[in-house]
Amino acid sequence: MIDSTNEPTQMKSSELPPEFGTLEDYTRQALRIALRCGEFLMRRELNPVSWRSLPLYIVPASWVPSEENLSVGGLCCAHFDVLFRPIIEKNSIWRGRGPCVTVNDKAIYELVAPRGNPVLHRASFKRKFVSVALHEIAHAIFNAPFRVVDDVSPETIEILESRQAAPFVSIPLRDNPTPWLQHDPLTFGRVLIHLAHRINESGLLDLEFDVDPSALYSKTLYGVSPLYDYAVAFGDEPERLKKIPLSLLGVFDPPDAATKLFADDVARWEARRSAITETPAQQ
Repeated sequence: MIDSTNEPTQMKSSELPPEFGTLEDYTRQALRIALRCGEFLMRRELNPVSWRSLPLYIVPASWVPSEENLSVGGLCCAHFDVLFRPIIEKNSIWRGRGPCVTVNDKAIYELVAPRGNPVLHRASFKRKFVSVALHEIAHAIFNAPFRVVDDVSPETIEILESRQAAPFVSIPLRDNPTPWLQHDPLTFGRVLIHLAHRINESGLLDLEFDVDPSALYSKTLYGVSPLYDYAVAFGDEPERLKKIPLSLLGVFDPPDAATKLFADDVARWEARRSAITETPAQQ
């Protein structure tokens, strides 16, 4: 999960001057870029190989009728394609079972403040949308293997449909044993750094912008150093190992600098937790 609401909302979409474009327009353009990047990763990285021809679905929040307070930037789940099939079919893009992720384009549209230049505003939206989508696609491929052969019971479908807005509602992380659960920077963060390098090298974004690894990972949400610091610690590893499948990166020991950085992060987190635990409750 990635949270797109770390900063306060700057301006409501209804307040934007018309020259900045509509949410639908912004989302359509960003969705094309995100799908190109995601499909590139699937064709190159997905295992088993027979799954590489599966469709990839990215469902924006604006497609989902909901009165909920939308706050989560994006999520992925094994059966999201089943959950969102009616919406995917309504948009005429259903091609069978496949990995599916959500991106909260509504929150991104309102988060990215206009800077006086509509072109810059549109570009900022695209960068954020693509970053959230790639974070979730990485989960779908590496951390949360989707199921495309399992039969989903009518009861399960009914439950999923009744909770269709749930993927966009904030989920508390305080009960996790560590804030970086499923987001360990030496494993998942490492994957994000490598996939950003591979996408940038592929030229998929038509030189509009490079994928910034730092934008794919929330240091605030996961309680560790910025991913930029880890990218520096990993050094030239993304280039040296660019022909190695991302799923096999764990075979190679991370650089000592990255290992030390994470050890320092863990030590700081444990010190903070101990301090909170040992502080007497206020009367």
